[in-house]
Amino acid sequence: MKRSLNVLTATGLILIAALVGSRFLLGFVAFDTPEREAVHVSIACSGFLLMGWFILGSFVAAKHWRATSYGFRMTLALSTVFVTLLLYAAF
Repeated sequence: MKRSLNVLTATGLILIAALVGSRFLLGFVAFDTPEREAVHVSIACSGFLLMGWFILGSFVAAKHWRATSYGFRMTLALSTVFVTLLLYAAF
């Protein structure tokens, strides 16, 4: 259980870093270029992957809360903030 939680925590942190990094990259890319479209695609993909991770992490946290580490709980809380902001922006 501990190894799978460590992998799940690392995956969540990587997805959060990918989402934040692609948002920062969007500010540096010139308008009307193929690179800008690629950045939009990476933002959409990382957002959907983060939402999927959030759902999986929520199920794991609900089932094994006492076995989860502090790092996993903080990653879940941080992803909750990002998923809430993504859903707010979408609707």
